[in-house]
Amino acid sequence: MISAPDALARALQPWADTECVRRLDDRLYGWQTTLSALRR
Repeated sequence: MISAPDALARALQPWADTECVRRLDDRLYGWQTTLSALRR
């Protein structure tokens, strides 16, 4: 199963170099890290 951030990252790939997408990606990645830490 594809996780939502992975699917979103692929969808945004053409704009991956733009600042707002990079910021969004950082936020999603940080959120994923937070969730997995809480799950442990």
